This record gives sequence, C-alpha cells and structure tokens, in this order.
Amino acid sequence: MLGTEQRPQWNGVEPALCANQVLVGALLAGLLSFTGVVLALQTSGSVTTPPGASPDNVLLIVMGVLTIATFAGSLVMRRLHIGQLRRMAEQGVEMSDRLLMGRYAIVLILRAALAEGPALFGAVIVLISGNMLGFLGTAFGAIVLLAIFPTRGKFDGFVRDATGRAPGM
Repeated sequence: MLGTEQRPQWNGVEPALCANQVLVGALLAGLLSFTGVVLALQTSGSVTTPPGASPDNVLLIVMGVLTIATFAGSLVMRRLHIGQLRRMAEQGVEMSDRLLMGRYAIVLILRAALAEGPALFGAVIVLISGNMLGFLGTAFGAIVLLAIFPTRGKFDGFVRDATGRAPGM
C-alpha cells in the first residue's frame, strides 16, 4: 500500500479497507490450507472411513442446504443493512465514509463467515467420509470469498447503494 504522501484521496477509509482485505484473505487462506491438508490426507490413504460412519449422502444434502441458506442469508443481510442506511440518509443523518466503512465491514465479516462455514463443512465431509463431492461446497465458499473480497470499488458501490451519492461527497 502506498504512503499517505502518495495518495491524495487518503481519507481514513483505506486503512480500514486494507484491514478488511487482510481479514477476508486470511479466511480464504485458512480455508484453502485446511482443504489442502484434507486432500493430502485423503489421497495418501492416511484417513479411512470408520465402519458405521454416517452416510455421506446425508452430509452432502445437509451441506447443500446449508450452503444455499447461508448464501441467501448473506444477500438478504446486505440488502437489509443497505435499506436501513438508505432510510437514515433520507432522514438527513450524516453519512460519513468512516461510518459507512464500519457498516461495510460488519456486512463483509458476516458474509465471509457465512461463506466459510459451509465451505469448511464440505472439507470435513471429505475428511470423514472420503467423498470428494464435499469439495463442491468448499469450492463454492472459496468463490464467494473471492467475489466479496473488499476493494475500493466495492466499497464505493456499497456507499452509492446505501446513500444514493458518490463516496466522499
């Protein structure tokens, strides 16, 4: 990241944005590293499915339902936050970029956690059952984490959606 002397638009949002990038990046790195360990264990034959283990089809169905529900919930949650901020802006509440970054961070952290949970569950399914289809949930979660990875443009879009104005105005 460039220093403040090289960034004329530096207004306090960039450090928070950088922290959010580190957070989502760390969640993604943890997911991918755990997935790599599970894959290594399964392909090496170090893990065997215990007799009488729960049928993996049931676990895959649970993972699918969980993945869909948490993804839908994350979309609804974002819309609810934006709707609340929009009403506040229409009532004349001061909407500083700092306040909006705080709300953006809350929505981002919740959405990232909702994406990571079912993704890790998919890797655990592979670990305990050997069914590689569990990695579908893991892949979907990784894609969602990449899609929501915070950028200045995404924050600016959040501000526009929430306030109807360009950021910094």
